Amino acid sequence: YKVAYYYQKADNPNEYTVEYSESRTEKTDVEVSVTADDTGRTKGGTYLYDEGHEGEVLKGVVKADDSLVLVLYFKLNKSTYTTYHYFEELNGTYSLDDTKTTVVEATVGDEVTAEASPKTGFAQTEHNDQILSLTVKTNPDENIMKVYYSRNLYTVTFNKGEHGNL
Repeated sequence: YKVAYYYQKADNPNEYTVEYSESRTEKTDVEVSVTADDTGRTKGGTYLYDEGHEGEVLKGVVKADDSLVLVLYFKLNKSTYTTYHYFEELNGTYSLDDTKTTVVEATVGDEVTAEASPKTGFAQTEHNDQILSLTVKTNPDENIMKVYYSRNLYTVTFNKGEHGNL
């Protein structure tokens, strides 16, 4: 008999493709089933076993014609990452602007980069606590990016007017 492993396509979540299948040997007329090793083939956490997926075959009786195929499906393991944006105050400290916070869904294992979200009078700056990219992990609390913005400084020069007035 055979065991086939189908994985969800990243570019089309409605489609699955066979990544590999393996042949196993057992006596005819013996019932076999998938194992914990079979359901644990998550490719380092990028995929999750999709229990109950339509077309799944988890057990069967081995036939002499070798026609039994056990079928397992794995879906992409999704998580979220959050990007926080901090803006410099007049006293030089930074404060979070909640209106700029974004939460985005991504596949575990993806490399993601923070998108800047500046506002008038500020420019993105370097900061010790800044995190601009990361590899998405299963736990959303570990998927935090921080972008910092400093105030733009301007020099204004006034010239005396013709009559000594500004």
